[in-house]
Amino acid sequence: MFNPVLYVRKKPSGELELPLFARIMWLNSEKPGWRITSEKFSVAALEVPEGKDVATRYIAMGHVAVVDEQGRKVLSVPASAEIDSPYFAEDLFRAGAELALDILGFHVRNIPSEYWKQVETAPLEAPRKVVSQEVTRKEPVSVEQKEVIQPQDDVEALFYNILNNNPAVLGFNKNDLNNPPDMLLNKYCYKITGLPWNLAEEEEKKAVRKCLEELSS
Repeated sequence: MFNPVLYVRKKPSGELELPLFARIMWLNSEKPGWRITSEKFSVAALEVPEGKDVATRYIAMGHVAVVDEQGRKVLSVPASAEIDSPYFAEDLFRAGAELALDILGFHVRNIPSEYWKQVETAPLEAPRKVVSQEVTRKEPVSVEQKEVIQPQDDVEALFYNILNNNPAVLGFNKNDLNNPPDMLLNKYCYKITGLPWNLAEEEEKKAVRKCLEELSS
């Protein structure tokens, strides 16, 4: 059973947050077959004053919908994003998806108390096995221990290899790297396809594979 508490983070301000991809996983857990999708959007040019000059800014405006397992629209919300990068469509989707999930109640403030209790009362896990880098020099050195990861397929193996050797190309920041590898894989897959890895279908996994192969080439 999916427990959103496991993905809750604390912001530098002390406020708790639940990442968007984890909120989508929570939605899929409680509403199997439901999905969030972008609808058509349009672009508008706005003239805004900048000192004595006037600058033109382009805004993408559209709607993001939630549909049920039968393809029926449950909810549609407006969304907008400034077109200031190649990833404006992702920003537009994120803004609409967050609003839709807020309306549906999938927010960190609405996590039921039983989920928190499950984490508080969970038995301690046995320590995980770790492997150390082989030391060939005679003098004492500080060796970083790394968690052993068992990939389920070649795409996961490719992702973990890039994660260990060059995580920056995956778009993760320093704070992201404090999270478990499987959570990072879910987040990366969501960024590429709109679905976390553990919910991705064959087509989504092919898209992730293609991106990873381009990064490793």
